[in-house]
Amino acid sequence: MPHNLKDQEIVKNILRGMTNMKYEIRENTKKLDRIENMLNDIIKKSNYHLSSTSQTNNDYLNENTYFNQFPLTNIDELTILEDKLKDNDFRLKLQTYLARLERPSVSDMTRQIMAKMFHNNLLAQFSYAGQKQKKIFSILNSCSIIFDSVRSVQAYRNCTDMEILKPMKFFMANAKFREEKKKSKQSSSN
Repeated sequence: MPHNLKDQEIVKNILRGMTNMKYEIRENTKKLDRIENMLNDIIKKSNYHLSSTSQTNNDYLNENTYFNQFPLTNIDELTILEDKLKDNDFRLKLQTYLARLERPSVSDMTRQIMAKMFHNNLLAQFSYAGQKQKKIFSILNSCSIIFDSVRSVQAYRNCTDMEILKPMKFFMANAKFREEKKKSKQSSSN
């Protein structure tokens, strides 16, 4: 009999070991399933991120291509910009783009933005309030984006309207003369 008890004890130990292995395998399988699900989620998110990054890059390229059309040379181009500026996303991107033109002073930055955005011939058709039978610049979205762009620079956040208005008005008033001077330089160099 003792031999039989020994065999029974061995069989019990083997069964206990197999049962423990069964539970450990089940737990490991659950852990593997959780890991696999987490990896799938990460892959889905990274694919989404890649596609949205790709879309963002495409948007960036499209807008930068648009920004490369500056300076605007005629009323039709200005009208297109005015329509685009109704879209808040585009407006924010343009504001960020123009804020990169930061200069040592508010007036320098204002002039730099104006020169970047508008050709002298286009600006010569405007005055800030429409004096001398010119078109009114102050009502344009293009005007407000200049204020917003200047003020988006930390150093100029609290600048007054007049700090921006004065160089803006002066720049518009002299647009015709700048263009004439430019043309006379070109003709004298030829």
